Amino acid sequence: MIYTEQHRELMRSVAKFCEAEINPHVEEWEKAGIFPAHEVFKKMGNQGFLGIHKAERFGGLGLDYSYEVAFCEALGASRSGSVNMAIGVQTDMATPALARHGSDALRDEFLKPSITGDYVACLGVSEVGAGSDVASIKTRARKDGGDYVIDGGKMWTTNGTQADWMCLLANTGDGPVHRNKSLICVPMKTKGVEIARKLDKLGMRASDTAQIFFDGVRVPQRYRIGEEGLGFIYQMEQFQEERLWAAAGGLVGMEHTIQATIDYTRNRVAFGQSILDNQVVHFRLAELQTKVELLRSLVYRAVEDYLAGTDVTNLASMAKLTAGRLQREVADSCLQYWGGMGYMSESAISRVFRDSRLGSIGGGADEIMLGIICKHMGTLPGKKRPGSNE
Repeated sequence: MIYTEQHRELMRSVAKFCEAEINPHVEEWEKAGIFPAHEVFKKMGNQGFLGIHKAERFGGLGLDYSYEVAFCEALGASRSGSVNMAIGVQTDMATPALARHGSDALRDEFLKPSITGDYVACLGVSEVGAGSDVASIKTRARKDGGDYVIDGGKMWTTNGTQADWMCLLANTGDGPVHRNKSLICVPMKTKGVEIARKLDKLGMRASDTAQIFFDGVRVPQRYRIGEEGLGFIYQMEQFQEERLWAAAGGLVGMEHTIQATIDYTRNRVAFGQSILDNQVVHFRLAELQTKVELLRSLVYRAVEDYLAGTDVTNLASMAKLTAGRLQREVADSCLQYWGGMGYMSESAISRVFRDSRLGSIGGGADEIMLGIICKHMGTLPGKKRPGSNE
């Protein structure tokens, strides 16, 4: 167990916030297709939730990453996967590289207001022709005097219509694809940034997701995060936290889904007994709960290694793969026991079913996770096992 009483107190505070500030509005935000990110994030920033493991120098709490995972797990009290995903972009997807590699001036300008909730952040990596294949992005930032001039576009950008700035991955050179990219902070109100459209999604409907174009967007070179040409490496580092977040973030939500299904099937009678009394039902729910606990153990092990300074790419990929598939399995299995009511849009389980599908696509598809795991096993054709000369 990686949590102390201090972790538990944080988790109770987060759960209380979710019950008061998120859950009463979920249905309204789902119908609107957006939630008020600035309003919600500012409230979270006031409680210190957006900078838990960020440096105190920039407004964070300065705690280790186990507290961030506790925060993420506690967000399972929220009944909105959309809002949780948007929060994760702010805390563990768009800001880790800036916090780790950005200059003090850059962190003052972009990280500090993101921690206080005054700024909403988004991450610009995926493109129409380069989703999981990050190395193939086409967006380019060329030097002109002391500026970068950016041309290209990004797709599937969470928080995209409301964001104040983007952590953008762009090609800044002509060398090898893993050494020619940089991460750049781009204010979204800069001339030439166009929010082309808000995307209509199967699930996560309260999260605004955008397609964005860049046409001659000019930003100062001092907005680059860290060294030029190391953006791909920095982004791979960010993926470790993103994937741990994705794995931890589903734990409590899956438990809530299982418990809600227990409650529903216990009170639904068919053929003279409750649905829950059928062995196939209560055995299946027991199997699902067991799998959630197995995932929790894997997440905690990965976090312990991460805190020890170990590269957890392999374990984080395993956890992300397992979480994505298990969330789909839990949602599908539980919806079955809700019967016709589960197929109704008014039922919470139907939203869980729709939202859960993204887990095996976003943040690296299952197939990418499997490729990473195979590489570490030494079974991926043409790839050496890390740390091996074989």
